[in-house]
Amino acid sequence: MKIKIYSIILLFCFVIACTSPVSQPTTTINTKQQSSESQYLCAIGYGKSIEAARYKAKVELARIFESKIESSLRLETHSVMDSIKGNYKTDAFDSIIKINSKMQLKGVTIENLPSKSEGLFAARAKLNKHKAFDIWLAEINSLDAMIDAEYQSMRSHESPVMQIKPIQTIWQCWLKRTAIESHLIVIGFSVPGLNDQIKTVLKVIADFKKNMTIHIQITGSHVNFLVDAISNQLTRDGFLVTKTDKNASVLINGQINIQPVTVDTPDWKFARAQAAIQIIDQLTGNQVNEINASIRQGHLTYQEASLKSLRTVCKSVQEQVEAFFNPFYGQGTESDFH
Repeated sequence: MKIKIYSIILLFCFVIACTSPVSQPTTTINTKQQSSESQYLCAIGYGKSIEAARYKAKVELARIFESKIESSLRLETHSVMDSIKGNYKTDAFDSIIKINSKMQLKGVTIENLPSKSEGLFAARAKLNKHKAFDIWLAEINSLDAMIDAEYQSMRSHESPVMQIKPIQTIWQCWLKRTAIESHLIVIGFSVPGLNDQIKTVLKVIADFKKNMTIHIQITGSHVNFLVDAISNQLTRDGFLVTKTDKNASVLINGQINIQPVTVDTPDWKFARAQAAIQIIDQLTGNQVNEINASIRQGHLTYQEASLKSLRTVCKSVQEQVEAFFNPFYGQGTESDFH
């Protein structure tokens, strides 16, 4: 009797199992869509013409990168300034940061989309993430090789003034590298950071001004204007300007002259100021830089024309001297977005 009951129960369960629907998830996975999202970064643009829509799509794709890159560069730059603990002003790097944050779109495919509203066109810009990774990684490797070469050049010079150019190149390479790192982060990749070389460079920059004394020795017309302009700028930048060349590690010498310029304008007088400046490394005796400026100015009197040309030349020389001694000098170039 028990066997019969068990048989009935088993039969009943079998019937239920065969007739009852099995609960299954209703969500379906679109593998093609998943693959597209992982492979491409996309942006859509709209316009009153298909050309305008395609252009807007490129602009929108660039914006995805630029805002994040600029933020990352600004953060990294401020961090570098803080680690050096010098008197370099971070706001002076705003233009350099903006230039390195911008890019020209290359290697991006654009496809037309069906219009969703009357009179308005749409297009999609697509960046292949894996191809972009390969290109940007190659650029990083190239920049790392350049940084290494300039680092070796910097280490080979005992004179601080001879280390300026390698440091400036390393700084520009570092900015571009940091921008590319930000590109990669946006598309979901990352690369190892710079090695310990950059720490050594920052240490050199931190001690840069303490190890350099500068003497200015210029002759010619109204020489005090030019000497004061250069001296005041270097002092503001934290360099020590000495009155004699005895203990100076760097010598700035040259001359400035003002001459009348004959122009067939009876109501105006013209003058031309010319300056030729050399920067000499006292340790080796080598000339490390040359600065030339020539400006013509006019006025109702020759005296005023001379003063205007003199002031303009002094400002030009002052800016060029400042750029030479600034280890962070360089405006950079626009990055190519491949």
